[in-house]
Order: sequence, then structure tokens, then C-alpha cells
Amino acid sequence: MNLHSLRLFATVVEAGSMSEAAAQLGVSQSAISQAIKALEANLDAELLDRSRKPVRPTAAGETLYSESRPLLADAERLRALVGHASGKGLPRLQLGLVDSICAAVGPGIVPALDGLAQVWSLQAGLSHELAESFLEQALDLAVISEPALPRRLPLAQQDICRETYLLAVPKSYGGPLDRLERLCNEVDLIRYSARSAIGQQVERHLARLRLAPPRRMEFDDAEPTLAMVAAARGFAITTPLCVLQGQTWLPKIRLAPLPGPRLAKAFVMIARPGRCDLEAEALAAACRRSLRQETLPRLGRLDPLLAERLAVTPELEADVQ
Repeated sequence: MNLHSLRLFATVVEAGSMSEAAAQLGVSQSAISQAIKALEANLDAELLDRSRKPVRPTAAGETLYSESRPLLADAERLRALVGHASGKGLPRLQLGLVDSICAAVGPGIVPALDGLAQVWSLQAGLSHELAESFLEQALDLAVISEPALPRRLPLAQQDICRETYLLAVPKSYGGPLDRLERLCNEVDLIRYSARSAIGQQVERHLARLRLAPPRRMEFDDAEPTLAMVAAARGFAITTPLCVLQGQTWLPKIRLAPLPGPRLAKAFVMIARPGRCDLEAEALAAACRRSLRQETLPRLGRLDPLLAERLAVTPELEADVQ
């Protein structure tokens, strides 16, 4: 029994099948199967119930999985510590950032990335796309919104920030903004698409309020959404970081608190337990620092309401430099 075979076994348990685990690890399914059989022979115990789909661990397998996770975590942490001490860091690190976070902190975390890996890549996209890439092991770490968190495997999480939704209406609209129902009746709602976490969350909020504004237009990104608001085609329910993305259009937009029940979303850094722990902690801290030191002042200069609606996770000792 060795760490390699334990890691293969843990991946099979988390993936639910040997074929999926093989795809994630970039090895053949037969190599996975042989390693699991060798592990079972070494322990003289059946570890997987292969009659079930997805594959589930037996009682013995569940014990091995739960007890081996701290060992794998310690081994990963030791590898990272040795890499950092040698000045080399990881050979490669793949990070995903949801679009609005990437636009806000991307440049600010580059020094941290340079210090953590010899080669790194940064993928920006919608939360659900990044979650899928993370599940497929195309990403080592990702910052996504809470509603898009994968539920199929255990996660290590680092809180980044929480932002409260607000209204963006055309400057030309002079009506009151104290009732969302009245606004929906008077002005078209420009939606974020149902593909996006923000679009899904807004739709759930409207459903709870029993509001069903006509579906006229929708966009994945903040830039075209706010461009339509600036062109007086309707209003949007948006967030501070999305407004930052579409700040070009602010001279023609009026911002206001979202009336009625509070609506907010949180961003978290996700990692697999025992893998890239040090890197996740360092990058989460770098994201928080960048938001506090660079993004909040920028938002305040654009409109004080934006800075008031973004709450960065309280500073941790590890964040202080």
C-alpha cells in the first residue's frame, strides 16, 4: 500500500466510477482497476461495491477512504512546503475565476500566482462552467458563487466576499424605485441568462416574490446587460462587481438599493481536500487583499452605494503581509 494507490482509490470513490477517475487522472481504466485490486489484495478486503452504479465503497472501503484523507492531505502539504522552500513551487497550477471576480482581482493576484507555481493558467467563465471544469479536474482551484458549488464530492472552501444585489435603471427613468413590482410593470427587466448563477438567483428571487416580468432579452455578461440599461431599454438587477465590469455605461445609469427582501451572493475558493491546500489559502488571501485594497476604493469612486454593497470576508491573520 502506498500513497499513489490511496490517491487512485480516493479518486474512484469521489468520481463514482473507474472510467471517470481514469479520465480525471489521465491514466487508463485498466491501470486504475489493477491498482484497486492490488490494494484490496494487500488489505485482504473488498473496498468497492462494483455491482452499484455509481460505484460505492464497502464498509471497509469507507473506512479506508475516511482515514486516508488526512494522510493524503499531509502528503500534499509536505510536497507543497518542500516546493516552496526550494523556491520552485508547483510545476503547474490551474485556477478558475468567475468573470466578475477575475475582472476585479485578476491583475492583483498575479504576484501570488508567480510565487506558487512555475507555470500557471487562469480560466475565466460562468460559475457552472468552472464547477464542471473543476469536477473534470481541468482546474486545481476555482472561485465561484455559492449556488454553483459542486455537491458530488467533499470540498475545502475559503470564503472570499459577499455582494448584495442592487438596481440599475436608465438615468432617463424618473419613477420611484421603492417597489419592485411597480418597476417591473413600468419598465422591461433586462435579465442575466439562466445559464449564469446570477440569472438563476434573480429568477428564484422573483418567483418568491410572485413576480413574473415578461422575458424580453437576456445576456450572459454584465457589459451588454448594462449597455441595454444605458440605452433605456429596461432595468437590471445586478451586483457591484458586475457594475464594475460595465462601468463604461455608468454615466447613463442610475443605481439604487434593491427594494424588498435582501438578495446577496457569496464567492468561495474551492479545492479538493488535501490537494493544493497551501495554494488555496494563499490565493484566497490574495483575492481578499486585492478586493480590500484595490476594488473597494474603485467602487467607492464610482458610486458609494457599490462599495457599501460589497463585503469582503474579514481579514485573517494569513492575509496580513
